[in-house]
Amino acid sequence: MLRSSIRIPALYMFLGMASMSVIMFMMQEFSTSTTPCRFHYGKVSDPKQSHLLVLSTWRSGSSLFGQIFSQHPDVFYLIEPCWHIWKCLRGVGATGMQPACRDMLRSIYQCDTSIYNYYEQSPPPKTGRTMSSIFMYGVSRALCSPPACNAFTAGTITEENVCRAKCSKRPFEAVSLACEASKHIVFKEVRFMDLEPLKPLLTDPNIDLRIIHLVRDPRAIAFSRIKSASNFKRDNGIVMNMSGTNINDDKQKVLEVICKSIERMRSVAREDNMPSWLQGHYMLVRYEDFVENVESTLTRMFNFARIPENVNVSHWIMKNTHGKRVAGGAFGVVLKDATAISQKWRKYLPFNSVLNIQNDCGGMMKAYGYRFIVKKEQLMNMEFDVVDNLPENVSSHTQP
Repeated sequence: MLRSSIRIPALYMFLGMASMSVIMFMMQEFSTSTTPCRFHYGKVSDPKQSHLLVLSTWRSGSSLFGQIFSQHPDVFYLIEPCWHIWKCLRGVGATGMQPACRDMLRSIYQCDTSIYNYYEQSPPPKTGRTMSSIFMYGVSRALCSPPACNAFTAGTITEENVCRAKCSKRPFEAVSLACEASKHIVFKEVRFMDLEPLKPLLTDPNIDLRIIHLVRDPRAIAFSRIKSASNFKRDNGIVMNMSGTNINDDKQKVLEVICKSIERMRSVAREDNMPSWLQGHYMLVRYEDFVENVESTLTRMFNFARIPENVNVSHWIMKNTHGKRVAGGAFGVVLKDATAISQKWRKYLPFNSVLNIQNDCGGMMKAYGYRFIVKKEQLMNMEFDVVDNLPENVSSHTQP
């Protein structure tokens, strides 16, 4: 009979080979049909390094916030590593990309920068990949000074244009060298729509991650997004789960989704019901509070992040928040009056637009203590404060 003609070891070998074929087929199908990216697993991080994530959304003042840490001589800083994933993946919305973003952060927190290779759509040049393949590498002090590059000496406040001119051709391996040489690792990210996907990082004792969550008045965000609308078309499509489609957010529908996302984060980070995995690892900062109380907020943030304050960095931040300019480029940091900028939307947003934004983002505004404007006179009256005290159930600082 046929059954007796097949030996057991041969049967096991056949089944094993068949299983491997199925697995390889599925991985190939995934990689070719949805994305050119590959899977990756990182290594164990250095327990002597501290890890911080500045979490925010677009046009919330997060570039300035990131530079608070980037310019610190003991910090390795990267801006928006998940930009590479959003550029690489196709057919996946913002929510679906969160696990990949989390895993990318995990690898880089462990100074394993080889994960970038899995999110490059073209093979490296024959001469090898360079540091310029990192998104906005020029804003990272750690990548502009030794051991990554010699454009600036250690402890010097760096400038992006100088760094880009002198460091763009440095070998990619210099990124991991700079990471390994730093005492603190900080990333700024705007591409998380929820807090829950970050739970594995927050509960990983090898990383011991802490989060500073920066929020801003959605009316100010809307005004800033309107001025820079062309920069967000592709990201808008991903936020709306229409990956691959460029979207002009003329009716503020993308902003509404973002506001709902920030509101969901509040529901998780409520002081009266905060999950154990977030307790001691989360700090909330409103942009408006920061620009009004720069020095005290800096002290609180550095203490929370377990990073010693640096006099040069503090002076640089004070200078860049108390300048005379009330406008700047779409991205980056310039000398400006941060307090005036935080209220600039009140001079230029039409009253009806303000009402529409408040209707779309009302839940988020209530959650974080932003006051509604109900009369046109209130819009132009700068004596009417649009920032109230934080609700009692919102945690501004959780102690470990």
